[in-house]
Amino acid sequence: MEIKNYCESLAESFINNPANFVNESDLVMNLAYLLRENFKPIKIPSNKSIFENYSFGYKDGYRKKIEEKITEFDRIHLETSVNKGERIDTVVFKEDIDSINWIKNGSKRFNNTDVGAAVEVKFIKNKRYFPKNNHNTELDGLNIDDFIDEIDLEENKIKGDIEELNDLETEDVYLLIFSNNDYIIKVIKEKVTTNGITFTEN
Repeated sequence: MEIKNYCESLAESFINNPANFVNESDLVMNLAYLLRENFKPIKIPSNKSIFENYSFGYKDGYRKKIEEKITEFDRIHLETSVNKGERIDTVVFKEDIDSINWIKNGSKRFNNTDVGAAVEVKFIKNKRYFPKNNHNTELDGLNIDDFIDEIDLEENKIKGDIEELNDLETEDVYLLIFSNNDYIIKVIKEKVTTNGITFTEN
């Protein structure tokens, strides 16, 4: 499964009109829209039970009634629980899922093996510099290894997002970092105009 193009489309939309993205939820919802346009729901066979560990006495009748109605399952879901205590911003499920663990408190947790791709989104605000170990280091032009070494993974909980993605079995994972400040591309000192907006380096 390859969803890189959809992530890049989201980035392009942000660059073209950052005013449309007020918070992180706007980014996540726009990505979900792009994905749902291209990944159709999974068809659930009538003889397949997709709920596991659902045995709560009087509620069992409710489970059976729900299962009888379920004929398909959306492949794109937000704030999805896979590992206990963790929630992934956006998950793309494989074309065939094994089961859904309906937790006693009403939450739903999914099997790691059912995840085809995953995305964490980080929208950094109110900071004039990229979270890095040395604020004086220029990130523009660094190779990927040196770039990673310069990133302060503790700030903005970037490390936690990376760890959550690494806990998944799929290798098709992405961490998207957005900001209204241009951290990485160095702005030249003279005034430049792009799309009618004038930028100057402070």
